[in-house]
Amino acid sequence: MLNKIAIVGSGNIAFHLSDIFTKRSITVSCIASRNKINANEIASHINAKACDIEALDKSVDLVIIAVSDDAIEEVINKIPKGDFIVAHTTGSVSMKVFKNKFDKYGVFYPLQSFLKSRKVDFSNIPILVEANTEKTNQKLAELGMRISDKVEIMDSEKRKMLHLSAVIINNFVNFLASKSYGFLEENNIDSSLLQPLMLETVNRLNNNSPHEMQTGPAKRNDEKTIKKHIDQLKSNPKLQSLYKQLSKQITEEYYGR
Repeated sequence: MLNKIAIVGSGNIAFHLSDIFTKRSITVSCIASRNKINANEIASHINAKACDIEALDKSVDLVIIAVSDDAIEEVINKIPKGDFIVAHTTGSVSMKVFKNKFDKYGVFYPLQSFLKSRKVDFSNIPILVEANTEKTNQKLAELGMRISDKVEIMDSEKRKMLHLSAVIINNFVNFLASKSYGFLEENNIDSSLLQPLMLETVNRLNNNSPHEMQTGPAKRNDEKTIKKHIDQLKSNPKLQSLYKQLSKQITEEYYGR
């Protein structure tokens, strides 16, 4: 099994992976990052050490690259050769980024949005893995099963599609919530009044498809209400434009026009 790990990165994913690995008695030997302050904070949190990428402990079983997508190749070029697996943690970058650079490599992608300030339950977080050999695939999957109840082997192309869908459902929905909160706050209305509705919207999707659960004036083709809402948003043209576009697409989805 993979029992000794080095993590490159000191952001949100690096923090949470180092934390859960340590709690599962998996040794994180060092945290390597350009941001020395963050690296030292994480290392102190898990009783590990901070180190330079070029000086990674070669006795580890796995090096996890937990950096931004556009920094992965730069990090790969700095990692010394060794008899360990190297894996990145992103959904949008192909496994081929490692080709011809390491003998054992893959992807260890936790499908979740992470913030250091928010605790997460890893048992419910899907872990998508992929590797260049069956043996490495098995090792990454076994590591995933030590922290999560939902582990799946998935190739790069499907993982990219999953990542795109995750961006839409997480980042775009959060953006819409931000715009709705802002609209209420501009009009001196307590935005927390929306929270029970948001929770119900999400909870409905536990056992039902979003298509079946769609409600609202656009779903009903209620043109009068839609027009009233558009008029209400005249002072907020950006939100008005979003409302128009989404209402149009919902109506087309259910009425074919």
